Amino acid sequence: QYGYTKVLKHGHPYTDSRDCIFEHRLVMEEKLERYLLPSEKVHHINGIKDDNRRENLQLLSPQDHNIRNQICSQCELRQEIRLLGWQIKELMSQLQSKVV
Repeated sequence: QYGYTKVLKHGHPYTDSRDCIFEHRLVMEEKLERYLLPSEKVHHINGIKDDNRRENLQLLSPQDHNIRNQICSQCELRQEIRLLGWQIKELMSQLQSKVV
């Protein structure tokens, strides 16, 4: 959903109607060894929404998360990372169509 990865997690208090939760929130919970509050935000430092490595995640307040996203949305490096990600997906798609 919106570029984020969801995982099935039965019994988690904050899953959706299909028993799924965003993976980045689950990774942060495992790192902190506690459930996150619904108001707590997990920021992807490099801007890649499915890069859920611990070192790429940062816990922020809602206010700090909004500020960080506004600043980072204009960052040239983040824009270049997104472009490279898109190019990799396109190349993988082309490669798969040739293999089949």
